[in-house]
Amino acid sequence: MQKSVWQTGRWLLLAQLLLLRSLLAQGSVLLVGGGSENYNDWSDAPYRWLVQHAPNREILILHYDSPSSFLPNYFKSLGAANAANLVINSRSSANDSATYRAILRAGGLFLRGGDQWQYVSLWQGTLAGQAIQQVFQAGGAIGGTSAGAMVLSEIVFDARTASVDPRQALRNPLRAGITFTSGFLALVPNALADTHFYERGRLGRLAAMLAVYRSQQGRWLTGIGVDDRTALAIAPDGSAEVFGSGAVTLLRAGERTACAVQANQPLALSELELQQFTAGFRFDLAAGHILTPPAGATSFSASPFRTTGAGLWLEGSDQTSDWFAAGGSFAGFLAGFTAGQDTLGIISSPAAGASAQTVSQQLAQRGFSSHLLWLDSSSRNDQLAATRIERSAGLIFTGNLPDSVAAHLAPATATGQAFAAATQAGRAILFLGNDAKLAGSAGVGQTEVSTTAAYRGRLTLGNGLGLLGSMIIMPRAWQDSDYYENRLSGWLWGMAKAQAAFGVLLDAGSHLYCENGVAVFAGLTPALVLDSRPAQWRDFSAYRAASSIGPRQSAALDRARVHVLPNGSRFDFNNGAVVQVESRHAAANTPLLFHLEQNHPNPFNPHTLIRYHLSEAATVTLRVFDLAGREVATLVQAQQAAGTHAAAFDGSALASGLYLYRLEAGGRVASRKMLLTR
Repeated sequence: MQKSVWQTGRWLLLAQLLLLRSLLAQGSVLLVGGGSENYNDWSDAPYRWLVQHAPNREILILHYDSPSSFLPNYFKSLGAANAANLVINSRSSANDSATYRAILRAGGLFLRGGDQWQYVSLWQGTLAGQAIQQVFQAGGAIGGTSAGAMVLSEIVFDARTASVDPRQALRNPLRAGITFTSGFLALVPNALADTHFYERGRLGRLAAMLAVYRSQQGRWLTGIGVDDRTALAIAPDGSAEVFGSGAVTLLRAGERTACAVQANQPLALSELELQQFTAGFRFDLAAGHILTPPAGATSFSASPFRTTGAGLWLEGSDQTSDWFAAGGSFAGFLAGFTAGQDTLGIISSPAAGASAQTVSQQLAQRGFSSHLLWLDSSSRNDQLAATRIERSAGLIFTGNLPDSVAAHLAPATATGQAFAAATQAGRAILFLGNDAKLAGSAGVGQTEVSTTAAYRGRLTLGNGLGLLGSMIIMPRAWQDSDYYENRLSGWLWGMAKAQAAFGVLLDAGSHLYCENGVAVFAGLTPALVLDSRPAQWRDFSAYRAASSIGPRQSAALDRARVHVLPNGSRFDFNNGAVVQVESRHAAANTPLLFHLEQNHPNPFNPHTLIRYHLSEAATVTLRVFDLAGREVATLVQAQQAAGTHAAAFDGSALASGLYLYRLEAGGRVASRKMLLTR
């Protein structure tokens, strides 16, 4: 009798210990970014990891709509003792005790893709949801792909009304349809997961979602972006490892992160930390520290930023309607010249010169003469072309072939020497469409050669003109979704390859003006600036898909900083700092009403250009005075919209000497001096 009581007590104690262990345990999580699985392919390693971390190797594949004909046998081929489907397509079936028991018997669960709102609306607060959490708490392995991965993070972007377009998320985050669910499965704490990351251009949308959540709930989450055919495996101790073909991107706030999220306003955000890892990286998910880099990883050392004194205009669109719009880059560029007097040079490739003809026609309509300067291997030592480049009042690049233009303007060529003289003389230069890539130290080419160029290793990295040295520029970011991955993944890949200090991502209809390393951004979609100078490691995907010409062009950068800069914002590339974020409620909640720039050129004879930037509409007066305080010219006296403006000043009727120009707007005043030399 005593023995029986003793044995009963022992079993009760063991049961209590097992219960306590299950309450204190934490399972494993596998976040898969989407994409079809296949035998002997990218998916073998992460899906095998899930099987190995399932205590009894019993895998249950869950979905809200239909069973998978492929996954059960696939999991078995990877070592599962058994694998089966379970469809839970209503709240009644989610609350069925048989469903509850079936889930609890599994050691590993896998949620297929689909629509995250279906998972949330059908399973939240049910026995099925409770059972998934219990399997995890008992040390089980829970995985999901696409929407099935997104619902595993603590906070879920639930797509309650619709999916969110990255462009709209940046332009108006509070009206983009960003909605959240908390308390569903919540297996990855303090995180928000997004999938199909670069394939669907979601870098901008994840940043916007983090900022919206911060504005609503007062805390930052860690954003986890997972590429298609890529997986992030998170062990019970919080260590994480990347598998598959692409990259996993982490976005998290630091001590200096600031953001502004306001109704009907674009996103403004600075100093958001970015880490991006490819297969083989192991790291601490909570802290971001690298535990083990892959064998092929190499050190990253950004080359120093450098620039010329030339004023540079970079257009983000390839559409002439954007180029020639009233507030577009073309109008801003021309504001520095005088119609009927200044002749502009249009540099283009004869192999793709249709846009050059269009630009020439536009200039003629606005009263400007121009030279069409056809640039290729046969003309780069042409003395007439070189003379016209050097004597042009300003230069416009359009329709060039990015992989070869740097060679045509190399220092050893006549045209290259003329171009160098023009830039040293401070000639303003406009880069239209994909030609914007040429302003950097290197440019990513072939982004529109095919929709799968980055996935199949077809992107190229060519030399740029180095006017913005140690920079990779990517225009047309969210123009045509078929090329999102080529542009966004290729942008990071190009930065890692070139060890560039900065990257700039411009959308269609947006542009920047940069002078002496300080850029002013304009347009509907905020620009993204990536500062990679803090990074110490880089690596590249080794995955090569069938019929590819090279590995997938995904890159690892262990630490960088992201800035989201709306219309009117200013960024100083010389020190990597946001000078001014223009938003109705900026990071410090005290935005400047305007900024007055130094005139250019200065000294001048007799023409110069004065630029200024308004964060909101105002009545503007811009006047010029001599040192005795006498007004000598009124350049602007009008109501003007928010944005970048420019006024030309002709001092041909004045004597040499110092003059003062003064800007008044909204009750505020700024002034600067300029020197006229005759």
